[in-house]
Amino acid sequence: MLKAVKNGFGVGARAWVQVPVLIGVLLLAGCEKPKPPAPPPPPPPPPKAPPPPEAITVSKVLSDLKPDPRVQFPQEVAPVDETLAIAVVNLANSLAKADSTALRDMLSGDAQVTLDGLVNSGEWDDATSKIEGVRVLRIRDNASTGTQSMTDATVWLAIQEPGSAYVMGWNAVSSNGKWKFDGAAATNAVRARAADFEGMGESELIAMVSTASSTTASAAPSPSDPMAAIAAGNFAAIASLPEEQLIVLYISNEVLKRLGMPVPPYPAEMQAAMDKGKAALAAGKKPDPAALSGALKGFEMLGKSRDEIATALAAVMNIDKAAAEAMLGGSAPKPAVPSGG
Repeated sequence: MLKAVKNGFGVGARAWVQVPVLIGVLLLAGCEKPKPPAPPPPPPPPPKAPPPPEAITVSKVLSDLKPDPRVQFPQEVAPVDETLAIAVVNLANSLAKADSTALRDMLSGDAQVTLDGLVNSGEWDDATSKIEGVRVLRIRDNASTGTQSMTDATVWLAIQEPGSAYVMGWNAVSSNGKWKFDGAAATNAVRARAADFEGMGESELIAMVSTASSTTASAAPSPSDPMAAIAAGNFAAIASLPEEQLIVLYISNEVLKRLGMPVPPYPAEMQAAMDKGKAALAAGKKPDPAALSGALKGFEMLGKSRDEIATALAAVMNIDKAAAEAMLGGSAPKPAVPSGG
C-alpha cells in the first residue's frame, strides 16, 4: 500500500513538476517569435549640385558700352561675371582707341609706371597707331566659386596690325568690385589674322615658338617697336632694348633653368643679348622691376609656385628670399605688344 502510494505520489509529483515546463513549451510553440526591428529608411539622396553659372550675353554688354568697332568679343569666350566682361571690353577699347588715360586707370601700380614711360617715349603712339583690331581670344577663371562672381582671371587678346596679328596676355584681379590688369604670359606666335588664334588651348596661348613656326620676318613690326619685333622673329631688334631689359632676359632664362623647365635654343642675337644682361647685372646694374615681375609671373601660369620662383630668383641674383619675393609683387604689360614674348 505504501509502495503503491509512494509510486503513485512519485509519478504524480513528477507529472506536476513537468506541467509548467510543458506549458512553457506549448506557449512558445504557439506564439510567433518577435519580428526584428525594421531597417532604418535609406538616407535621402544628396541634394543636386546647382547648375554651373551661365555665361553672360556679350551682345548686351557691347550694346551698352558701344566700344570701338575694332573690338571683337565672340560669345563663345564669354565669362560668367558681367563685371569682368565689361572690364575686358574697356581694356580692348582703350587699346583700339589708343586711349592711354583710360588704360592707365585699369592697370596695377607697376604697370602704370611702365605705361607712363611708353607714352613719354612715344612708343605708345607708334605701337597703337598700327592697331586694326583687338579680339578677345580666351578668358580663364583662376579662382572659380561656382557662382556668377569672379575675382581672378587671365585674359588673352589678339592684336591685329597690317598683315599680322599677335597675342597679349593679361592678369585680371577684382578688388572692391573694380578690375585691375597687369601682364601675363603669352605666345610669341604671329599669324596673318587675329581670328587665326581662335580655338587655341591655354598651353598654346602661352607657348614660345621658334621663328620658323611664326610668320616670316617681313611681317614683323618695325624695330621701333622692339618687343613686338622680337616676338615676330626679328631678333636683330633686340639691340634696341635698353640694358635693364637685357638684364631681365638673362635673369628670366636663368630662373627658367633653375626651375627645371626646358630652355629653347636661342638665336645668336638673343644669346648675345643675355650675355650683355649678365655682364650688366654683375656690374651692379638693376633690371627693369616691372618687366622682371611680369616675366617671372608668367612662370606661375606654367605651373610653378611663387615660392619656387622666389627661391630660384634669389639664387640667380644672389639676394635673400624675402627680397626676391618682394620683386614678384607686381607686373607690367607692354601695351599693344605681345606679353611673354
